[in-house]
Amino acid sequence: MKKLLLLFLLLFFFSCNDDPDNPDVLIEYGTECGWGVGEIISISEDKIDYSKSSIGVENPDIESKSKSISASEWDELLNLYDYGFFRTLDYNAMNVSFDGCDEIIRITQLDNKHEIRYDPSTEIEGLESFQERLNELLVEMRDY
Repeated sequence: MKKLLLLFLLLFFFSCNDDPDNPDVLIEYGTECGWGVGEIISISEDKIDYSKSSIGVENPDIESKSKSISASEWDELLNLYDYGFFRTLDYNAMNVSFDGCDEIIRITQLDNKHEIRYDPSTEIEGLESFQERLNELLVEMRDY
């Protein structure tokens, strides 16, 4: 009986290990345009991935790069928004379908995902600092 209990506990502890390819929180931010041009950063606990695509133009270009972030940078970012508040936001500009551009913030937290799309010049009340920091990170990654 003790061996069975020990086996169960070992399986439990090993099955609870975090999977680095499936972070608990994933923040995505960027721009998507109707003619197939866009750029986005995906931020997880330990890295930022950047991708830029221009597949809808005459000379298509796809660029991607990554860099690590520190625990303090990650914590700073998480402290700039409240996920409960974010989930109440209902922005869906859909400028993409009219050959315009949408700015996008998508947050996946555990199994919950919420996305907002809005005109690039829109400041969302309660998210201004978060939007500003995400834009700074996008510019940093573009120039990285």
